[in-house]
Amino acid sequence: MDANTTRSRTVSIDAKPGPITIDPARTAALVVDMQNDFAAKGGMFERAGIDISVTRAAIGPTARALVAIRKAGIGVIYLKMGFRSDLSDLGPPDSPNRIKHLPLAVGTTVTAPDGRESRILIRDTWNTDVLDELKPEVGDTILYKTRYSGFYETDLDSILDARGIKSLVVTGATTCVCVDSTIRDAMFRDYACVLLEDCTGEPIGNQSARSNHEAALLTIQTLFGWVSTSAGVTPNHAVERAFAAVHNHLSLPTLFPPFSCEGFCRVRGIRDDRFLRRSQAEQDTSLLGGLKRDFKSPYWESNPSNLAGSSHEYATSLTSGPPKAYLGN
Repeated sequence: MDANTTRSRTVSIDAKPGPITIDPARTAALVVDMQNDFAAKGGMFERAGIDISVTRAAIGPTARALVAIRKAGIGVIYLKMGFRSDLSDLGPPDSPNRIKHLPLAVGTTVTAPDGRESRILIRDTWNTDVLDELKPEVGDTILYKTRYSGFYETDLDSILDARGIKSLVVTGATTCVCVDSTIRDAMFRDYACVLLEDCTGEPIGNQSARSNHEAALLTIQTLFGWVSTSAGVTPNHAVERAFAAVHNHLSLPTLFPPFSCEGFCRVRGIRDDRFLRRSQAEQDTSLLGGLKRDFKSPYWESNPSNLAGSSHEYATSLTSGPPKAYLGN
C-alpha cells in the first residue's frame, strides 16, 4: 500500500481464503500487546520461562508493515495490556482473569534492564512500554486494556466508529490469545479484519506438531476474517526478497541498503501502478528476472572487483536515478 492506493480509494490485499478489498481511508491498523512484558528480555514472559523468540520474530515484519501502513495514511492504534497499580481492574478474587495472571507475577516489582524500578503488567512502567523497535509515532493512538480482547471496556469501538473505520489490519501478540480475542470481538461488531501472519506469534503449543499459532490462523481465515502477510501490505517486500534471491544466486558479498519500490520500478522501466496490481508471485518472478539480468549485464561483469561497491551504487540509483553506466546498457 502507498499514497497512490489512498487516492484510488480501494486496494486489494492477497489473503486467505481469498483477496479482500479495503478502503485505506476507512481502515485502521492494530498493534496488539507488542510490549516489553511479552517480547523483551526481562519482561514477564521471559521471567516466567516462556519462549519469546516467536514473538520477537514478528518485530521485523511488523516494523516494515507499519512503514507502508503509515505511508498509505492509515491510522495506527496500539493496544497494551496493563493494570492499575492497585490491581483494582484485575478482577475480584474469583475472577478467571485474576486467577490466570497471578501465577505470572502480575504487579510484582522488578528492575528493568535500564535499571529503573518497574512492575509486571502495570501501566506506565517499562514492562508495559511498547517495544523499542515498534515505538508509536506522533498521531498514533495508544489504549490500555485489562482483558485479552482490545474491545473489552475500552474506547476502541467508539474511536473506530468516530473515524468511520470498517476494516482492520491486525498485528501483535499473541496469536491465539489477545490477537484472536480482539479479532473475534471485531468481527462481532462487523469490522473486516486482516491478520498479518508473520506479524504475530504464539508461544503456546509452539513445539507441537501443529502449533496453536497455525490453528488460530486457520480459524480466523475460515470464520472470523482474512489472513495475509506483511508482503500483502508492503509493495517493496517483493523487491527485498528478489534482492535476497539474487544475492544467493550470484553469491554477492553484501546485501543492499534500503531502497524504494517506486525507485526500482522507475529504473527497471516498470509502470508502478500496473506492477502493484500484480499478484505477489507475479511481482517476485518479474523482479527476480529483472535483477538477474541487471547483474549479468556488461556493466556489472566489466567491474567484477567492485561488485560490492556497485551494489551500493545500484541501490542508490533506486532513489536518485540510475547511474550513467547502467543507462548505457
